[in-house]
Amino acid sequence: CAVLRPKLGIDVGHPPKLDIDSVSSQEILSRCDNAGIIDELDGRPLAQKLAQAARDGCSILVVDALDDQPYCTSGLRTLIEHRADVGQGAVLAAAVAGASRSCIAAYRPAAVAPYLPLEAGGVSVLELTGRYPCLAELADQMRLWGGGIRIGVQAAAALSQAVVFLAKQRSVMVTVGGPCIRTATNFHVTTGTLTSELIDQCALRREPGLIVYGGAMTGRPGEL
Repeated sequence: CAVLRPKLGIDVGHPPKLDIDSVSSQEILSRCDNAGIIDELDGRPLAQKLAQAARDGCSILVVDALDDQPYCTSGLRTLIEHRADVGQGAVLAAAVAGASRSCIAAYRPAAVAPYLPLEAGGVSVLELTGRYPCLAELADQMRLWGGGIRIGVQAAAALSQAVVFLAKQRSVMVTVGGPCIRTATNFHVTTGTLTSELIDQCALRREPGLIVYGGAMTGRPGEL
């Protein structure tokens, strides 16, 4: 590999910060597309999802941080650590989708209750409790609000960075957990990181016999 070291005193420059109060929906969509943001909920490009929602009609935009899976906490960690970006991303996404309101949905187990914010960037957090799965409860609530669209919490945070700083989506938050792992761990990694590299960083109870991507309840089997 090559290591580049700029000379001292040279300004390498930074992308200009954008005033989001004056940005158009088309500019938001363009920056989202250029950033290559992929929604972690379904693997679709976020720009395509928002454009389709605008065409189909959208009453509410929900940023999904439910982690509606055993062993998964990457969504909650993203919300807790990047709440400003998540809230701002929700507002920007709602503007593109034509939604009249937006909110953030989060599962609230007792262990994370002290850390879960009530709002993020002025956007309220809808707390869902009870047993897994609670996605059906959220779907019922969205129908009462007139229908809308769900986007991932990581996609929302990436949208904020893309619109304000022209930043591309180059990293994701991943939870590695399960009965083979002694302690479930969240990793903030660059896209393209191998699953085997993450597992090598974990203390194992035993060697995994099956890898599931996407969660224990709705995930898909895969290989290392």
